Amino acid sequence: MKVRTFPKVVAVAAVILTLAVGIFAIQQVQPMASPLVATANAAQAQTVYLYMDILPGFKLGSDGKYHDAFSSWQMKVPAGAQVVLTVYNWDDMDHSFTSKELGVDVVFKPALKQGEPSATVIKFTAPQKPGTYEFHCKIPCDLENGEWSMSHQGYMIGQIVVVAP
Repeated sequence: MKVRTFPKVVAVAAVILTLAVGIFAIQQVQPMASPLVATANAAQAQTVYLYMDILPGFKLGSDGKYHDAFSSWQMKVPAGAQVVLTVYNWDDMDHSFTSKELGVDVVFKPALKQGEPSATVIKFTAPQKPGTYEFHCKIPCDLENGEWSMSHQGYMIGQIVVVAP
């Protein structure tokens, strides 16, 4: 079994990069109802830009071990919005963003090399009905921990929360 190591410096850099890109994106979409909820004039099509990292061995679990995780595991969007989600995979293996309810199933290539993530853009339309829609990674990961992160919310399971516009 291959044990992956991930220097804390790279993890901190990933978080800083995610925050910087997120702040930039928030400033580009106006007006804002909340940090991850973008609204637009009803006559115009709504487009929401979101960013997420896939980080190996990044998040401490209730079992006391570090696990693979989506950096943004819960994201809010207006009903019917066009969602443009950019995903950075920092891991040395494939991962996915899979949601039957959202009609999305995209596999992300591994990082190009340590410290250089692969980047993939996903586009989909948020459902018209407000509610919580689950997404997950369908590719077995967190193998050294018995795939723990694949069965725990906030790790390799997340939510798109659709709110009334």
